[in-house]
Amino acid sequence: MVYFIADPHFGHENAIKLCSRPFETVEEMNETIIKNWNGRVHGNDTVYIVGDMFFRCDDPEPILKRLHGKKHLLVGNHDGSWLGKIDTTKYFQSVSHMLETSDGAHALTLCHYPLLSWNHQKRAYMIYGHLHANTDVDYMPQIFSRPNMLNAGVDINGFRPVTFSELVENNRQFVVDSMLKMIAERESRYKSRAMTSHSYFNPVEKGNLKVLYEEIMHLKAIKEKFIYEETCEHTADLED
Repeated sequence: MVYFIADPHFGHENAIKLCSRPFETVEEMNETIIKNWNGRVHGNDTVYIVGDMFFRCDDPEPILKRLHGKKHLLVGNHDGSWLGKIDTTKYFQSVSHMLETSDGAHALTLCHYPLLSWNHQKRAYMIYGHLHANTDVDYMPQIFSRPNMLNAGVDINGFRPVTFSELVENNRQFVVDSMLKMIAERESRYKSRAMTSHSYFNPVEKGNLKVLYEEIMHLKAIKEKFIYEETCEHTADLED
């Protein structure tokens, strides 16, 4: 089996607060992810770690020794803090910043950072990390409009390595849920600003409202695209 995971941040206590993770302590977070990992990954399985495996971890080796599988690391922005402390050849099949590969059924480009352009992007998938479950970045609608961009972060994948099919399903659910929240937030802002007495007489404010309205419609179109494609795939599965 082939699995994918990103941003476990082993050893990073502040990740619990920053990412709203459901753990009381960093020890609980570490042990939960290790248990989830070893509960499904076996010795001959392949695991692609798409960046930020550890952060603020004085000694990563005790955890690395416990994790099953043949591991490939895509270097993230926090991995420089620990990679120099170990012999990477003892624990990883490869260490790279970007990797073009295949899981046997799909062409894949893996990089810690989300790429909006990659090789063979019409038929290949871009698997990334870095964003956790954050949707506040201004380019998020561009990511959501590309269904073959998949976030391997533990924060949206149950704090465990996942298969390709699980990755696709988790991302689709995350996209739809996030789009609904983003649309609701922008619609609330639009109504609030439109109701103020000066909105209809201020050309600048009218322009801002138009931009906000167009953004809402764009987000709705992306959401409907995802729902439509998901329906088509379920229909195809039933016909098979």
